[in-house]
Amino acid sequence: MNRTPDPIAAARSQWSEIHPGEDTSTMEVVGRVLRAAAVVRRRLDSAIAEHGLNRAEFDLLCALRRTGEPVTPGRLNELMVASGAATTKRLHQLAGRGLLERRADERDRRSARVQLTDRGRELIDEVFPRALAAERELLAGLGQRRRDSLANGLAELLRLVE
Repeated sequence: MNRTPDPIAAARSQWSEIHPGEDTSTMEVVGRVLRAAAVVRRRLDSAIAEHGLNRAEFDLLCALRRTGEPVTPGRLNELMVASGAATTKRLHQLAGRGLLERRADERDRRSARVQLTDRGRELIDEVFPRALAAERELLAGLGQRRRDSLANGLAELLRLVE
């Protein structure tokens, strides 16, 4: 079986020649997480780009679809872990494309509520299963046990770093 050379192992080896006393073992995890994230993102981005969406727009529409009710932009930021400025820009763009709408909050006119339009709901309901299929394709080489182990390890890592 032809395997792609491991750039993380190569980088560690090169660093050990330059700084022989330095412990580079963290690169085994951090380097691979970053590299895997870049590869996965690139592949998944192409699956959703076919539908005229980028990753941030897809994530925002998914967050709205999951909530099932109008939410404030602030709540949307919490659901997506995004900055207010970035969310505001995306909301404006997606509203301009007819995928979501903003309405003044009935209780507090200074605030707005955001919700998907029918068109936005139809789009995300079409794209979401395709994104999941792309994820399944990416992980097809891992058995369920390995996927579970990896998911648990990554969950633990996230708890530590967050």
